[in-house]
Amino acid sequence: MTTITPTITDELVADDFERAEDPVPARRKRRLPAMKIGPVSLIGPAIAVVVVGAIGPLAILIAYSFGLLGNNEPAGVGVYSEIINDGYYWEIYLKSVQMSLIVTFTSVLVGMPLAFVISRSSGWTRTLLVSAVVTPLMVNIVVRNLGWVIVLTNNGLINRVLRPFGLEQSLIGTLGGIGLVLTHVGIPLIILPMLTAIDRLDPAEREAAGALGAHPVMTFWRITLPRVAGAMVAGSTLVFILAMGSIVTPRFLGQGKVTVVPTLILQQIATYRWERSAALSILLFLLVLGYALMAQRTSSRFSKGRSLRARVRGRSLRRRPITAIATVMNRLPVMDRSWIAVRRVYIVAVVSFLLFPMVIILKSSIDSSATLQVGFDGFTLRWFSEAFSPDGFRTELLFSLRLAVVAVVLSLVISLGASWVLARYKVPGKDAIIALLMSPLLVPQASLAIGFVLFFLWLGTAPSFERLLFAHLVITVPYMCRMLVTALESVQPQMEEAAQSLGARPLRVFWRVTLPLVRPGLFAAVLFGFLVSFDEAAISVLLASGDTTTFPVKLLGAMEFQPTPIGAAISALLIVALVAGIIPLERRFGIASNAVGTSKTP
Repeated sequence: MTTITPTITDELVADDFERAEDPVPARRKRRLPAMKIGPVSLIGPAIAVVVVGAIGPLAILIAYSFGLLGNNEPAGVGVYSEIINDGYYWEIYLKSVQMSLIVTFTSVLVGMPLAFVISRSSGWTRTLLVSAVVTPLMVNIVVRNLGWVIVLTNNGLINRVLRPFGLEQSLIGTLGGIGLVLTHVGIPLIILPMLTAIDRLDPAEREAAGALGAHPVMTFWRITLPRVAGAMVAGSTLVFILAMGSIVTPRFLGQGKVTVVPTLILQQIATYRWERSAALSILLFLLVLGYALMAQRTSSRFSKGRSLRARVRGRSLRRRPITAIATVMNRLPVMDRSWIAVRRVYIVAVVSFLLFPMVIILKSSIDSSATLQVGFDGFTLRWFSEAFSPDGFRTELLFSLRLAVVAVVLSLVISLGASWVLARYKVPGKDAIIALLMSPLLVPQASLAIGFVLFFLWLGTAPSFERLLFAHLVITVPYMCRMLVTALESVQPQMEEAAQSLGARPLRVFWRVTLPLVRPGLFAAVLFGFLVSFDEAAISVLLASGDTTTFPVKLLGAMEFQPTPIGAAISALLIVALVAGIIPLERRFGIASNAVGTSKTP
């Protein structure tokens, strides 16, 4: 009996993809009502916060950088000329770009496979994996860095492993140590956007490619990757912005031995060289913006070049080296069992890397040793009582909690109205408005922080609760708007129309119908907004002083050069409270999943 092996030809692939792209009769989209005067007023507060709080500081930075404000430099481009012609600044910028690119590439390489693993998981497995990914983002940045300091010191875990081989080397105060800690945060920033895109993929396309004999690797390259390229680029852009603009991590891990662009800007601020710090901040912002535009352009071209329709037209079906590689790949065995073993080892390794600093903090909080170490001398609760003593962190912790609660309440009021209008009305220039509301997320931390300093200096305001509150509104409103718009757009408007047809007024419909339907997204927005405000340290470290010192600023000052178990104790309480809240919330409402708009809500 002769076995007939199907041959994959260009025409067969084109035919199959053409059928896959045939439009399926779908539910007709509801036409949004025209914009009205009343809803316009609901968008106004959000736009005002962003324009005054983000565009305003950038404008002040530009004015200072050209000498239009300040008295240290004449008006003109003299500051920029000095920076561009000085090799010292070029070296620091190139070093920062190199580190950021390595951090971005490593985060994509490590995080992308885990996003696929999580997407194909369900039940408690998915809940625990998502919680493990989200936890490093939610834990205070100073707490994360404190955990890594314990690991990377001379007596840390890494040196204990390398010491028998004669490879002992402290990573504290090195560019490699800073890059490692930034990668720890970059991996979740890659996973969460990609998880959204992967959950929306149609598994029928992958199955069709497999039925035609395509190897899984080629299926991923030709079908899956083009569909998730946009999310991958979005995540990599966030990672690059974080790595280029991070203030706390280079300051904490560098310990004055490493100079990158943010620490260079801080040095100029410390010597009251406002014009030069402003020019360096503007150059940093332009560099990040250029990367974002280039990455978006590359993603767009890649997606279009790899689209199914382009393949049907024959442009991607020409005989190229990739075709020869595909032919060879299709003859290789799939090795399902080996892949399962490799996948398990990979999951354990990545999750351990994400959670290990927090585990070290928990251990150090109950260790009787007066110095932070990897070993364990004995059990004690002494550090917890000292952490809440009058000389401890109690005052700053209560201040940060009050600031975060007020900020998240005001941000919710501002964001909910704007998000409802954007999701329910045909708003002229909707994409531009959303881009404007998201603009603070594209400004590096260093540039935004220096912008706030010069902005409030220009206004002549003194350190106060209101000043910090306004700065926190600027960074929380974009997060909450993005989550709430996604949540409201996922609700079928027919439910609201049915309530209105029964005589319910718009406010009652919103309260009794809309809010219950978007409850998971609402909880996610509130939780993330609270944590963004409570954990903020880059801006607060330059704006807070005296009675307005926040908990992250106090912890950073106390732990920067001489970490103690007292800081580990208060950090451990925050970690336990976070984990105790995020796992049940993720299991019940899909808090993290709704935050990024994934479809597999528990």
